Parts: sequence; C-alpha cells; structure tokens
Amino acid sequence: SVEHKNVSFAKQTNNKDELAKLYASSNCTIVLSKSETFSMTTIESLSCGTPVVGFKAGGPESIALIDYCRFVDYGNTQELAKALDQVVSDAFKADVIRTSALEKYSLSTMTSNYIDVYNEISEEKVIEYIEADYCIIDV
Repeated sequence: SVEHKNVSFAKQTNNKDELAKLYASSNCTIVLSKSETFSMTTIESLSCGTPVVGFKAGGPESIALIDYCRFVDYGNTQELAKALDQVVSDAFKADVIRTSALEKYSLSTMTSNYIDVYNEISEEKVIEYIEADYCIIDV
C-alpha cells in the first residue's frame, strides 16, 4: 500500500482474508465512486466493523447503516473531508458496527426482503424457501 499523510491506498486484492484485514484495520473506508449499484464495498466495510464515508453514488447511501456512514454530493471534496473528520472523531466501536451490519445484511434478512418484494410485484407468491449457504426459492 502507498502512504500519504494519514491515508493509505491499498492495491486491489482477490484474497477475501486480506481484504477483511484491510477493512478491519482501517478507521474508515472512503467510497469515491461516481455511481454504484448495490455497493458491496460499503457492506464489506461495515461487516468488518469499519464506518464508511463517500460520495452519493446511488447504491452506497441507499443500503448503508446511516448511523455509521456519511455521504456527500459527488465531487464536493470539502464536505467529504468534513464527513471523514466527523466519522473518525466519532470513534465508533467496531463490534457494534459489525453486529448491526451482520443483522441487516444476513442471508435470512436479505432473503426475506427479496421475498417481500417478489410477493409485492408478482401474482405468484413465494410459498416456501429453504435456507442454505444460498437461497433456493420455490414458487
């Protein structure tokens, strides 16, 4: 990783353990995307107990745990710096963030949410599903 004052830039990794260590050892994850959909970066960071600061990009601010994240308009670096200072000075407890994230983004919670949406928009209703390492839905 490259050091610049108080910011470390990490190279891309496909190693999930290495990635989890990077998130967990950070004070904050910064999301600088112009647009994102679901924002796995936000979920991964929160699931490792690390708060998130970034630009509003569609996905991140829509799915984030708002108590542990701050998002500002894209390109507004002054507000981004303020948000970063605020989140870092709040000194959140990693285990509290991690517990909240694991509850919100658990397989059973996400499956239940998907089923609710499906049942809202479809004439056929989900009548049974089997919980596993992934979700199998029988309609």
